[in-house]
Amino acid sequence: MYLPHEAKKPFEITEFFSAFEHHCDSSYSFEGEFHNFWEILILTEGELCTSEDDRVYTLKKNQIIFHKPNSFHNLQAASEIVKYVVISFNVFGNYMKRFENKILTLSDEELLYVNSILRMFSAENLDPKAMKITKFLKIMGNKPILYHRFTNYMELLLISLSENDMSSSNLVDNEETRIYKKAVNTLEEKIFSNISVDGLAKECNISTSQLKRIFSKYTGIGIHEYFLQLKILYAKKLLANGMSVTEVAERMSFSSQNYFSVVFKRKVGISPQQYKNKK
Repeated sequence: MYLPHEAKKPFEITEFFSAFEHHCDSSYSFEGEFHNFWEILILTEGELCTSEDDRVYTLKKNQIIFHKPNSFHNLQAASEIVKYVVISFNVFGNYMKRFENKILTLSDEELLYVNSILRMFSAENLDPKAMKITKFLKIMGNKPILYHRFTNYMELLLISLSENDMSSSNLVDNEETRIYKKAVNTLEEKIFSNISVDGLAKECNISTSQLKRIFSKYTGIGIHEYFLQLKILYAKKLLANGMSVTEVAERMSFSSQNYFSVVFKRKVGISPQQYKNKK
């Protein structure tokens, strides 16, 4: 008598949002962002400086960093030639937590999976300098067998990384990053109220101009813009948990419901009421 046994998978990728290779020089920087899905960045050549929330890391060749959902992250080239791969996706399973706040060095086996992915990019004649974020996925959408192969490479990479935790902190710890950490933590503490840039500088015990320079260096955006993005991230959670638009606008200390709705639509693409109904 044959009995069924459930095939339990620690990682099951359900959808992709981007998949591309990018080449750049030392002048390149990427403005920071939040999004609600996982993203990996694999450095194949050169050196990068990347931040996630209040931490700043140095990424070296053949290392990978995982940006968890709803975390702020950006990057800056730190060498003359930089090549990296970015793949963003949703994944089912609770094993992903083991990758949070880590930089991993790829083993020979893992490099084989990465090179297999790169060969798939090159087979479609994609220009890495053009950074066509969705082009590869659109091409794969018409080739289900290749899409399946791409997904398998990614899942095999995750499985291997979870079994061989070759992690290193690579945290950048200096006066500037400590000030940056203090600024980000203060903004999170003040998320349900408001704080001016001058007030934040006073909290960090430095001048406003110094704070603006440091914040721009590690985020690529201004302090006010970062704070707004952070507020909208929290607002989405409150709306999803059943709060009304009026209640959320008041809870997040926006000057009016109308201003909250304008900012929310600019950041999310739909109105807060549409977002609430959708959720």
